Amino acid sequence: MKTIRISQVSKMKSADLIKIIDLWHKYDPRIVLIANAELRKRKFKITYSIEKKQNEFSAKYNHSDIDEFINRYLKINNHNNYQEFFQSGIEGVNHPREKQYTENSIDNKFFTFINPYLSFIDNGHFYRNPFSWLYGSLAIINLILPLYVFYQALDNGIFNSPSKFVIASLFVWLIVAFASWISFQIWWDRKSRVISVSNKGDEFVATPVFSHLIQTLGEWLGTWIGIVGSLTALLTTLILGSEGDYLSGQLGLGFMKAGFVQIILMPVYGFLVIVSSRFLAEQFRALSSIANNTGNKELS
Repeated sequence: MKTIRISQVSKMKSADLIKIIDLWHKYDPRIVLIANAELRKRKFKITYSIEKKQNEFSAKYNHSDIDEFINRYLKINNHNNYQEFFQSGIEGVNHPREKQYTENSIDNKFFTFINPYLSFIDNGHFYRNPFSWLYGSLAIINLILPLYVFYQALDNGIFNSPSKFVIASLFVWLIVAFASWISFQIWWDRKSRVISVSNKGDEFVATPVFSHLIQTLGEWLGTWIGIVGSLTALLTTLILGSEGDYLSGQLGLGFMKAGFVQIILMPVYGFLVIVSSRFLAEQFRALSSIANNTGNKELS
C-alpha cells in the first residue's frame, strides 16, 4: 500500500488527487477520503470514469457514494465543517477488511436500508441516466422516421400520382432523411453530455437535467423546421406550385406548407425556436447554478 503523509494531500495538485482516486485500492483509505474531500472543496468537475472509482471505493466501506461516506464520517466524529475535517487529519477510518459502524448495526440496517436508493436520487443519477436513455431512444426514432414517411407515401398511393408528384416526393423524402440524420446526431451527442450537467454534491440536480432537455428539444425542433420546412417549401413550390400542399399531406407532413413566404419564414421560425429554448434553458440553469454554488459555500 502506497504511503503519503496526510498533511501533504491537501497541498497536492488536482491531477495528482485524481490519480489517487483512480488507484484508490493502493492507498490508505484516509488518503483517498482526503483526496475526494479536497477535490470537492475545490469544486473540481468529476468525470464519469472517476465517479465510478469513487463508487467502488465507497462500496468497499458499505457506503452508497463518496458524499454519503464523507458526510457519515463527519457526523460520527462530530465535525461541523470541512475545515475541521481537514484539520483533524481524518483519523479513525478503518481498514477495508474491518466492518465499520457496527454499533446498533441491526437497528441501523432496518431503518436505513433504503439509504442507497435515496442517495441514488439525491446525487442525480436517478435523473441523468434515464434522460440519457431517453436521448438515445429519440436518436433511434429519428433514424426510423424516414422509413415512416416512406410508408405513408406508399400507403397514400403517391406512386400512382402524376410523375411530377413522384419526383417531388422523392426529393422531399431525401430532405427528410437528411434532417433525420442531423437530428440523430443532435440527440446522440447530447446523450453523453446530459450525464455531466450536474456535479456530485450539488443540491439541485433535477433542474439542470430538465433545462438540458428543453435546450435539446429546441435544437432538434428548430433544426427540423429550418431544414425540412424551408427546403420542402422551396421544392414543392418550384415543382408543384399551388399543389404543393397536397403532396405534404400525402407524405404525412401536412404541417409543411408550400409558397415563397414559407421559404423565408421557416428558417426564421427554426432560429427563433432554438434561441427561445436556449434562453429558457439558461434561465433554469443559471438559477440552479447560483443555488448550488451558494450551498457549496455554506458547506465549505
